[in-house]
Amino acid sequence: MARIDDLIGLVEDAALRRELQSATAELRRHRRFGLVFEQHIPETTALLGYPLRPGVTVQRRDDPAARHLYRVLNVQVDAVTIGSLDGTGDTETRAADELLAVQRLGEPIFPGLASVGKVERGGARPYHAVINAENYHALQLLVYLYEGQVDVLYLDPPYNTGAKDWKYNNN
Repeated sequence: MARIDDLIGLVEDAALRRELQSATAELRRHRRFGLVFEQHIPETTALLGYPLRPGVTVQRRDDPAARHLYRVLNVQVDAVTIGSLDGTGDTETRAADELLAVQRLGEPIFPGLASVGKVERGGARPYHAVINAENYHALQLLVYLYEGQVDVLYLDPPYNTGAKDWKYNNN
């Protein structure tokens, strides 16, 4: 919008300039421009098998959209005490199997690979590996560990884009 304001300031006709300023002021009252992150739920990535310990961010497993995130406050043998991230001070106790550790977009994740088998082609010839992960995180890991050593990657396509020309349900 700043660029538009600059361009309006260049209009020599005072009446037209006032009319354009009025119209853009009206737009500002009704529309938001640019990246408006606060209208979206922060994206999270599930950390399957990640241990629950104090300070870890979690969601309830019965909340797959991760509308509510919590911080682990205390871990006992059979119960986990969690507190709301919004700072209200509310706490609750849940069974560990009711919670899932998550990481929000932008927070560091230190992934690792665990081999579950391999298909060798014989000798020193290369073999194929399947990595089950979020594409972004898998690529970060591969760049860190194997930069310059990987010849080909096949990534699954972006799902749920609403495109009608795909052969599967893309909604």
